Amino acid sequence: MQIIIPAQSGFNPNIGCLPYTSGLVFLTLWNKGLVLVITDRAVVVMRRPRYGVLPRTVVARLPRQTVLGPTVGSFRGGRVNIPNMRVFVSSRDSKYVEMADRIARSVEGQAGH
Repeated sequence: MQIIIPAQSGFNPNIGCLPYTSGLVFLTLWNKGLVLVITDRAVVVMRRPRYGVLPRTVVARLPRQTVLGPTVGSFRGGRVNIPNMRVFVSSRDSKYVEMADRIARSVEGQAGH
């Protein structure tokens, strides 16, 4: 494993800016916890349980050359480019998305030679 990034799918995390109770209800009920595991061979999207941290199920497996960023969003987090999924990472984890993209570009450049 090279990089592990906590993420979530579902509604945009900025919906938490709504009035306290309605925003929390949306985030709690509809968003699913994910973990992006970046290895030297693939980008693996795994689902983690609602009240746990250890990922249990593989949701998607993408080629290592997949570029995840740049994250698009606001101060609370941004959307990551994963096909057919709405995946968001927090703003503090967007630096890891950039790091994974740099590694992917270097791997792609080495494979081309």
